[in-house]
Amino acid sequence: MNQSGQMGQKWQLLAYVAMGLLLHALLYTTYVGSVAPAHRVVEVDAEWFAGDAPIRVLALGGSHTRSAIDPDLMPDSLNLGVGGEHYLKTLYRIRHLLREHDRAVSCVLLPLDAASLSSWKTDDFTPEFVWGRYVDFIAVGRIQHKPFAYARMWTKARLFPYAGELETVRMMRSGTKAFKDEEQLSRLAASNQLDVAARSERRSGRDAAQEHLGGYNHADPALSWALREIVRTFRERGTRVVLVSYPMTAGYSNTARRLGADMGPQKALVAELAQAGAVEHLDFETLFHEKPEKFYDGDHLSKPGREHFSRLLRQSLLSLGIK
Repeated sequence: MNQSGQMGQKWQLLAYVAMGLLLHALLYTTYVGSVAPAHRVVEVDAEWFAGDAPIRVLALGGSHTRSAIDPDLMPDSLNLGVGGEHYLKTLYRIRHLLREHDRAVSCVLLPLDAASLSSWKTDDFTPEFVWGRYVDFIAVGRIQHKPFAYARMWTKARLFPYAGELETVRMMRSGTKAFKDEEQLSRLAASNQLDVAARSERRSGRDAAQEHLGGYNHADPALSWALREIVRTFRERGTRVVLVSYPMTAGYSNTARRLGADMGPQKALVAELAQAGAVEHLDFETLFHEKPEKFYDGDHLSKPGREHFSRLLRQSLLSLGIK
């Protein structure tokens, strides 16, 4: 091959590289600029950054927290629950929020149920670009003994956030903004629209428990560690920590027990933390077992159920001296 032919191939290769880099830049900026900021956790975080006033009660957790607590019925409270959030996510997210915009918190509520320590979603941090803003993937990889898997998450979060995210874009375009985190339900709860979805779309308590617990480790050590760290973070700040077992349907509770999730690890952890004076526990799991009308589906409260429970929760906190 003559010299001119070799030069032509080099320029052609450079053109392909330039086109690839341009496509990468386009996909990166489009994803980061449009999809990522619309994730529910980013929207909820805005409620934290919006004020400086002390918070009497701060509720953290996943969709059970989001759908159970109406902050309008609990003065000076804030519900930062986001669907799909487990203890590891909560730990890194609340540390980020406190570091970026410190606010005084008198009491924090953390969820405690049969699935709280389940390995069901322990390794789920999608979309990685969003959760990578909070989570130290390399540190979690060491804790989980999965350094390479979490290194891939780190790489995707920082270099290729759009990779494998067609489902995210589909959800974004459909209006659910779910991003694989059960966000449709959380958004409905936040907008008081929990009862508008068709009954056929709602899963039973049995199905929900099977999804959360079937075939998974019910006492994931990484989640136990994360809960202890969350408690320690707040206790060092002088914040009271209350673990709350939110109401579940009888179908959910019965299926959880059948699957071997008897709350044994959770009870042992509560006893350990309570003995050290670190936490208190309010158990409402069976509160509405005989009142299915209080639920939107098998493990989330409806609007009437949320209002009823929020009033009861407020009275229970008052009885603990949390005013």
